[in-house]
Amino acid sequence: MKPWIVVSGSSGLIGTALVERLAQQFEVAALDIKLPAEGASSSGNVHFFKVDLGDAGAIRAFFDAHPRPIQGFVNLAGYYDFSNQPSIHYDRLKLGLFEIARCYLQLKTELSRFIQASSMACLEPVANGSLIDASAQSVARWEYPRFKKESEDIMRAELANAAYVEMVIAGVYTDFCELVPLYHFLDCHLNFRLQRWFYPGDGNQGLTYIHLDELCTAFQKQLLSEVRHRRLLLGESEATTYKQISCIADREAFGFRLPKIRVPKWLARWGAFFLAKLRKREFYQPWMIDFADEHYQFDLAATQEQLGWTPVRKLKDELPAMIRRATENPEKWRMLNSQRPWHASDWKQLPASFFTSP
Repeated sequence: MKPWIVVSGSSGLIGTALVERLAQQFEVAALDIKLPAEGASSSGNVHFFKVDLGDAGAIRAFFDAHPRPIQGFVNLAGYYDFSNQPSIHYDRLKLGLFEIARCYLQLKTELSRFIQASSMACLEPVANGSLIDASAQSVARWEYPRFKKESEDIMRAELANAAYVEMVIAGVYTDFCELVPLYHFLDCHLNFRLQRWFYPGDGNQGLTYIHLDELCTAFQKQLLSEVRHRRLLLGESEATTYKQISCIADREAFGFRLPKIRVPKWLARWGAFFLAKLRKREFYQPWMIDFADEHYQFDLAATQEQLGWTPVRKLKDELPAMIRRATENPEKWRMLNSQRPWHASDWKQLPASFFTSP
């Protein structure tokens, strides 16, 4: 049988785009707990399968029924919300990793690559002017990065002798944003919400981002590249600061820059606390305030060496067009961004069997 590429967690923002990209070159098995809408892919190279990736029995049953050689495996399966609370969703997905690794080792070929998706949220921030390199290890600073770090620990041990690489991903955006924290930051600006006028950190600090199209390119290249580094950073070469985002949003939306007041963190925590009480779906939570002026900028030397490529698009250059799309087509802007899950209630209730440990 012809080998295929397996993408787990294929129904999310990254997975949906990646499956379509890989289908141009490979035959793809797309696994997720929910199937996409009929006609989601126009390619005959994509095969969608409903698999609970937190259930070892379901994972084993799938690979027993489809014992095709695996040319590459991209594990995007994950859960997150911004409550910063423990969740059974995290625990189940970690348990499923052991069976994923076992099945992969049985079906991989000599040329197979296993890619484990990680997150910039797992890394320690650095001082502005310093760079984070690929040797930086993950730390459990809140619940989501704790899940990602523990997932990495599991897969490193299970695939110690395989061609395995962790791809640490910066904030992923599209032409219409679709990056939850960035969307809420911009939404406050464009709609004059209370938080728009205040910021509890240094506006000259910033984060690293990557456009979804370029992220798909990185995955595509890694599936065909030798694994010399078992950990790569995927992001733009420059951080985009909070001040830059604010200035660009103001200029594009209103034609001039509006003031922003820096407030002490203790005051911002109280403000976030009261707003969260007033609004059930308030994005900004008190625990986030301590992270407001952290800085992330990548050293991409290992990425360049292994993939022969680094991203060329930059968020600060893409923002003007993004803001124009938001103001010229607000219905599409809000529709696309509202589909991105971030609140615990956004994850639909699953059958009772989902909550039984595998």
